[in-house]
Amino acid sequence: MEAFLVIYVGLVIWVIVICVQKGKAGMAWLGLLTGWTIVIGAVRIAKPNSTWARKNYPPGGQKMALAMARFPGSSVRDPNPPPPPPSQPAAPNVASEIERLAALHAEGALTDEEFATAKKALLL
Repeated sequence: MEAFLVIYVGLVIWVIVICVQKGKAGMAWLGLLTGWTIVIGAVRIAKPNSTWARKNYPPGGQKMALAMARFPGSSVRDPNPPPPPPSQPAAPNVASEIERLAALHAEGALTDEEFATAKKALLL
């Protein structure tokens, strides 16, 4: 009789742990009062954001789709989020740009008129 009780308590604890991992803590608590409730909680599909689902349901798989349909209010974090958008290049420093234009003007790559126009566009 004692061995049966130890096995029974072990099985109940194991099923309660499964319920909690599936995101069904309420079913686990209710299962302490009525044993059949924890079995239902352990057998049915897990909530999509639970530890059980993240570990055992592949993203985009049939079980995850079923879990999302059964618990529509649950949100699931994407394990592979998209990369952040590329940052905008820093605005060019006006002084360094004028120095660069002056160097081009000194080398003869820019005429006096082109240099004046480009410098005016930078200063405006």
